[in-house]
Amino acid sequence: MRLKIGPTDPGPRSGFFVVAGASVRYLWTGSRTADHLAEAAAEVGILFCTVGLIMGSLWARPIWGVWFTWDPRLTMTVILWSIYTSYIMLRAFGGDLPLALAGFRLGPDAVERHGGVPAYSDMRAYLPMVMGYYDEFRAAGTFGAPTTGPPNGAGTTTDREGRC
Repeated sequence: MRLKIGPTDPGPRSGFFVVAGASVRYLWTGSRTADHLAEAAAEVGILFCTVGLIMGSLWARPIWGVWFTWDPRLTMTVILWSIYTSYIMLRAFGGDLPLALAGFRLGPDAVERHGGVPAYSDMRAYLPMVMGYYDEFRAAGTFGAPTTGPPNGAGTTTDREGRC
């Protein structure tokens, strides 16, 4: 019997669609049941993705000689895990984006222990950078609109029409 857990496995993928469907239902009807279903499905999705990534790494090391490769399937699993985790962090911190980012990077316990965003040196650099990107995208009116690059303008190149 072969155990297959990955982004094509029904666990993480189904959880993602349940979260999306239940969230749409909650926004449409205001049903608390749909909201709780979305949160529970995200938690189950995190579980399946985490188990799949750990088991995949344990299998990959003796077979491929590496713990992780940037195979599209593995990369999509990491992206799906990040989406689930971000969703849970935003819910846990009441939609407060800086607290959710700190919780995603350092863990929710660190945020709760410090009563807010911890004053670690890496957070002092990380949080303004990410929030700068967020503010820039919001100012453009849409996510995905052409941008000028990092908030500080470092390392950007543009063509003759001003696009990156």
